[in-house]
Amino acid sequence: MPAPGASEYARANKAAAWTLLSRIYLNAQVYTGTAQYDQAIVYANLVLNNGTYSLHDSYAGLFLADNDLAKDEIIMPIASSGANSRSYGDVTFIIHAGVGGSMDAAVDYGIASGGWGGNRMTTAFVNTQFPDPSGATDKRAIFHTAGQTLVITHPTVFTEGYLCAKWKNITSTGAIGGNSTFVETDFPLFRLSEIYLIYAEAGGVPAV
Repeated sequence: MPAPGASEYARANKAAAWTLLSRIYLNAQVYTGTAQYDQAIVYANLVLNNGTYSLHDSYAGLFLADNDLAKDEIIMPIASSGANSRSYGDVTFIIHAGVGGSMDAAVDYGIASGGWGGNRMTTAFVNTQFPDPSGATDKRAIFHTAGQTLVITHPTVFTEGYLCAKWKNITSTGAIGGNSTFVETDFPLFRLSEIYLIYAEAGGVPAV
């Protein structure tokens, strides 16, 4: 298996294998009844200490149409290509399903065919995870709130509930992905940020 960072894009390398092992060992007690947090830490350290990966300088950039440029953090993606892997699943579903209401599907999300108006954030999720949904205090709070109510009373009314706006078929330069129906945005299956969380949850010292 190729060394970390040495594989063809979107193909597994040793770091991807270590990440998977670390994730499995973190949950070993659920699967087998025996905790193996020490092994989760061992494999997390292999990823953290090999010097190949670092946190990407833009959180939003991890979810854009040119997120293949975020190879510093994304250890292994599931690649999407509007030309070569057309599917109504993968990130095409994620983006289309989350766009509707007053959102400008073509200009802001790169999907000229329009959104499907389905996925929204529950009131409880927003209130517990992002008390300030503006993004001013937590840049992970990437919501579309214009024309939306926080509370969902009628699930079929898409203007009720805040919308997750981080996934886009738009590049970091503002250009629309190569296909405006089948998106170019890759799905980050394994990210370095997850490894930090696994290390901390498993009790790595010093905790991150």
